[in-house]
Amino acid sequence: MITISQELALFPFIQPGHRFYPQIEAWRAMIDEHPEYEQWCERMSGSERSIIHAEIKGAPTANGWSLDQFSWSFQYWDISQVCQFQATTLNYTANSGHAVWSHFPTDPCLQSVDTFFRQQCQPGGVLRCNVLRYTPLQQLTFRVSPLLGNAALMIGKFKRHSHYAQAYEQLESVARSVQRSEVSFTVAAPLGVDHTRCLYFQEAKPGQQLTTLIDKEHALSILERVGEVHQELHTLDVPDAPVWQFDSMLLNLQRNINWISFFRPDQLRVLQAIQILLLQHVPDADPDSYVFCHGDFRCPQILSLGDSWSITDFDLGLCGDVYREIATFQTSLRYDLPLFQEPRNAVLYEDASAAYLDGYQQQAGRSLDIKRLYWYRICAEITYLALMFRHNWYTPGLFAEALEHIQQLSGQLQRGSGIKW
Repeated sequence: MITISQELALFPFIQPGHRFYPQIEAWRAMIDEHPEYEQWCERMSGSERSIIHAEIKGAPTANGWSLDQFSWSFQYWDISQVCQFQATTLNYTANSGHAVWSHFPTDPCLQSVDTFFRQQCQPGGVLRCNVLRYTPLQQLTFRVSPLLGNAALMIGKFKRHSHYAQAYEQLESVARSVQRSEVSFTVAAPLGVDHTRCLYFQEAKPGQQLTTLIDKEHALSILERVGEVHQELHTLDVPDAPVWQFDSMLLNLQRNINWISFFRPDQLRVLQAIQILLLQHVPDADPDSYVFCHGDFRCPQILSLGDSWSITDFDLGLCGDVYREIATFQTSLRYDLPLFQEPRNAVLYEDASAAYLDGYQQQAGRSLDIKRLYWYRICAEITYLALMFRHNWYTPGLFAEALEHIQQLSGQLQRGSGIKW
């Protein structure tokens, strides 16, 4: 996801007078006073890989929002350790009413991670586990390298008890569909599930994430190919995939606008005007036209090795409107790729987005309904605006640029034509 700053600042947009300020300020103090704080600062300015995962979730109330969940996790990789991945996390839930520190592999909601990693990160362990991504309280993804023999690399995923089985079944269903189809990409083969640990394994696909491959020279050609691959994905027949509910999008639109204006009340009138425009142009919802969608189709989920392409992470797969997924992918480019976060590359972003659409349309053998796409793109941009505040990505400049982009798209929706693809 987007990288805004390497500072340890904690939701700096929450200032005195805001409803969340007393709680955030108390957690700022807990972080500042932690014995490892100075070490974290040194690591952030050093050469070792370090990231901060920060997240707040709110629950709507009659007059605004209450703080429902908070997480702040300092994560780094230390090659001198048997278990290279290290994380110290501060978690709060409204149900518990207090914030608690934990150190990886301890996690209050992924309890089997602790036993598994402590067994493997010992001299007698038979696996080398390299953590790829850790979202506290939700999921852990790691690469498994057997220390003995010639077994292939695997990817392991811990998820919450309510999510792991469905995610694995979805992967099995997608893998079977790809085997039956003549598509030009592959997906990870499911390799087994451990129900006692809420853990499953899948094949580790070769290649690099597109986030590391897309540069000025190759952006257009790569994204045109992404469009072709994406359209192929939408031809898969995946039985029993959950069906997306259009009404949920309208509810989320209202929720996101309320969330954004909770932190930026000065933009409430602008956001409400955009919402009115969207409601005036709501596209028809036709479940009979829905196709299988990835659910989180973004550059980090796409791997490339020469002419070989793979798509990963089908956990959110569903049967839905292709325009929603296309629009979300276009929006994600400006947040996932630092190249497109630079204002001087605004034209390149539009050209790359157009190349992606060209690839999609050529593969489909038909043109897309651009006005319908405008509508979904505005909704996707508003979703990312809300995520800025949820995940601590917010900066005034980034917010202003995103809001200006939304207003431009709104003008194009109103006119019904005129954007450069």
